[in-house]
Amino acid sequence: MSRLLTKLAQDLNICDYVDYKLFFRALYEIVKKEHSHFTYILFTEELGLGHSNLMNLIVNGQRKLSRKNAQIVVTALGLVLEKRRYFLRLVELDNSRNIKKRTEILEKIIEIKSESIKDEGTRQQLQFYSHWLHGVVFELVEVMEGKHSAETLSARLIPHAGADEVQKSLDLLESMALIRRDPETEQYIKVQPHFIMDEKIQNLGPVAFHNKMIDLAKDSLVRSEEEKRDISSMTLAVPQEGIAQLKAMVVSFQEQVVALAEKFQSTDEVYQINVQLFPLTAKAKRK
Repeated sequence: MSRLLTKLAQDLNICDYVDYKLFFRALYEIVKKEHSHFTYILFTEELGLGHSNLMNLIVNGQRKLSRKNAQIVVTALGLVLEKRRYFLRLVELDNSRNIKKRTEILEKIIEIKSESIKDEGTRQQLQFYSHWLHGVVFELVEVMEGKHSAETLSARLIPHAGADEVQKSLDLLESMALIRRDPETEQYIKVQPHFIMDEKIQNLGPVAFHNKMIDLAKDSLVRSEEEKRDISSMTLAVPQEGIAQLKAMVVSFQEQVVALAEKFQSTDEVYQINVQLFPLTAKAKRK
């Protein structure tokens, strides 16, 4: 069984997950499908964590995998190099409660993920999502009229980013064929109207991007004038079956925003709209 788990762990590829619990769940379900007698107690034993139901508690979010046990698991599953480092960072992220520390760990996870990607185009896409600046510059080149450079683009940015950072962003966007520079006008022009995410980074790309944009939203509370921003929130009690309806409403609103933006004949500013829906309570335990 140990050899089977090791092979499956390689096939599943931990670097495709942003939550080690989902990786464990997928691993367990595959084995269970092939071996009906397989239980979470056996799963725990195969991972070198003793005779207990620990993995069932971990997969269902009732317990966390300790750093000590994480070291045992990576050895049991034969995870080496970037897969080992990636898994251990996921565990570290799950165990950390310090917001600043979690951000640092997430950046390390993205860095390791980038190393594991062989395709240059996919790696560039992950890089696009790893910093708030790239998406802003992508939209700003359409806003700026006439000749513009990294220096002129930098002057428009809130928060500030240096011309050298902006130039790196322009180079990345150009290498991704999202923009091009007209040699006659010396103006950057959008080649693609929208950025479409590669499915290979759909798990981690949005996590990195939203993490950055939520931070910018917090900064805007003191950085931007009240008339130029709209930040509000609601705390409400809803039944579990109502969550799908709320998410559908959010999607509908986003579609309306995109449709409205496409109607404008010209633009002069770049704005960010964040919409968040998340739980503030844990599901009640069954008695």
